[in-house]
Amino acid sequence: YDECDIFTDPVLRTSFLNSLIVFAVTLVVSTPLGLLFSYYIYKKKPGYRVFRIFLFLPSIISGIVMAILFSYMADAVVPAVVEKWFHVQIQGLLENPKLTFPVLLLYSVWIGFGSSTLLYVGTMGDISDSVIEAAQIDGAGFFREFFSVVLPSVFPTFITFTMMSVAGIFSAQLALFDFYGKGAQVRLYTVGYYLYLNTLDAGMGQYPYLAALGVMLTAVMAPLAFGVKKLLTRIGPSADR
Repeated sequence: YDECDIFTDPVLRTSFLNSLIVFAVTLVVSTPLGLLFSYYIYKKKPGYRVFRIFLFLPSIISGIVMAILFSYMADAVVPAVVEKWFHVQIQGLLENPKLTFPVLLLYSVWIGFGSSTLLYVGTMGDISDSVIEAAQIDGAGFFREFFSVVLPSVFPTFITFTMMSVAGIFSAQLALFDFYGKGAQVRLYTVGYYLYLNTLDAGMGQYPYLAALGVMLTAVMAPLAFGVKKLLTRIGPSADR
């Protein structure tokens, strides 16, 4: 390996860019939706049982099985439905090069809901009924109650998930190994997938490079994760305020 290939190797550059995109989507889309879905389930609104099953499903079924089912839905069922309803023939979503990465991002967002929703709902369940009743007496609606009462109560859990997301920026694989094994196209690579593949096939002469890359990423991400935790703790809402 070239000592400077972390900056010049196109495969690594693609991997870093994709990893940052995955993190951004997780932070901007997955995290807020996870909180809102959890709150919806906590309030037992219409259809909350369906939401609960749908969101927990990836946590119950094997990742390989979920990838196979999702691939079948994306590449066989969706084109068949579109053709039947709209009389238009389209390429499978994962087979279409323009849609593969966005669809994998969608899948990643979905499978990430299970554990976070479970913990958020559990934390919301610990909120005192008297606090909720007091907010309702004061005229707090669905969203006002969420932002003024529920969010401050679950914010420590939110900080933990955000910290873990930051720390795992370069370990996330986007489920590429579940879908493609060792055969994912380079344009889909993330750093986590890159390291995993190279570790599987590495010889003794390649381990020092991979270990050094891992140590370097840890040295960067660990302080950043703790810095994000400190910042969110300082500026975030508190249940005591």
